Amino acid sequence: MYPDWPESDADLVPLPQCDGPKLKPFKFSGPRKIEFVDYVGGGAHSQVFKVKIEGEIYALKVFRWNEPADFLPFGEWPIEVAKWNENHGEDLPAFSAYSEPFNSECRAYGRLQESGYEELAIRVFGYVLINEEEEEEMMHLVEVEDDPDIQRETWGNDAQRKRFPGKRTGRKPPFRAIVKAFGKVDLENPLKPSVLKKLFRNLLQLHQLGIVDLDIVPGNLVNGRLGDFSTAMTTPNFIMTPELNPSLSPEQVALLRGETFRLCRNDFKLLNEEVKLWNKQQKAAKDKMSFPELEQKPRYNLRKLPFRDARPYTFADPGLYDWKKSSMASGTGNTSVASRKRKAPGENVTQKRLDPYPARWYYECSDEDRRVDYQYRDGVIFPMPRKIHLQMPKPQVPTGGGLFGNPFPRLRERNGG
Repeated sequence: MYPDWPESDADLVPLPQCDGPKLKPFKFSGPRKIEFVDYVGGGAHSQVFKVKIEGEIYALKVFRWNEPADFLPFGEWPIEVAKWNENHGEDLPAFSAYSEPFNSECRAYGRLQESGYEELAIRVFGYVLINEEEEEEMMHLVEVEDDPDIQRETWGNDAQRKRFPGKRTGRKPPFRAIVKAFGKVDLENPLKPSVLKKLFRNLLQLHQLGIVDLDIVPGNLVNGRLGDFSTAMTTPNFIMTPELNPSLSPEQVALLRGETFRLCRNDFKLLNEEVKLWNKQQKAAKDKMSFPELEQKPRYNLRKLPFRDARPYTFADPGLYDWKKSSMASGTGNTSVASRKRKAPGENVTQKRLDPYPARWYYECSDEDRRVDYQYRDGVIFPMPRKIHLQMPKPQVPTGGGLFGNPFPRLRERNGG
């Protein structure tokens, strides 16, 4: 589930090891040296440091060790997984390969690099596995800024690390980190119209590239670009790519399409919330922005027949991205410091052409309650309608069934079910 301690550079392979895009390791041009300059801050999934590598300043995002109930973007996990037992030794890795925060970022950035669209996000230069000396240095830096007891408990969750020892070394795995361009985050002011319009265009392109479920908030924007993909789902995955499981029934495929549709719409709804925040602070009507409605009211012609489709829609179908034809491009974002100074983002990559005005994706699935559970069985993941237990204060989960809660329960709150 986690990478083992490397013995040489040959052990550093593109991650994650599953179908779809991957991120290459950061390549040092000389002896490895990461100088921790400052502690920038932390979130639910990671801590961010300002570091210096071979004379260049970068942001190093180091991913936390959390319990299974918290460290994946699933939201609700059955109690068996939270406590952990051998029955879920295959279930958790099957899900996390596509959606664990570190893997989510690797897959999203890998897609941007292979398609030639690195400019849609803050630039990434590869991943690193933190060695023991670097781990102690970053721990000390966080201790200076935070409560040492709390941070040690959060960082050094040995119980979680020990659950997945390296197959070769038998040791608890190393911390994983991603090297990014260093930039500024503005948490004081609402997003300006120029940034919001750019984000709308970027979202449209990201969805066409098969990347959805993006946390669009000011704190995740670096220099006006998306800098956090720890919740992103990138094709192929067990929700957006039904062909990964040839045993799915038509009803199960419809469930997955419904989930994908709502993920897409939710991204634009989050962006719309930022538009509303801007408009709330503007007194003059001319300074306010408008945002496309995701539901249209039917209009009628003179014969009283509707001519506008009133179904809910989103702006692009990520399932149309042909991930099988995508191939990782060499020399993009994972090169030595010397060559990074010479290369521009996306160089040596043929940029995939995207439609600036893609056809809208109207909701074709059933309009019933589409809350979904996921079950790992026979090496693949199956969706199934969730059974609601209104009489119980907490969801009931069958024992030993490998059943996982809805990966995106927050959508029910925002989308009204």
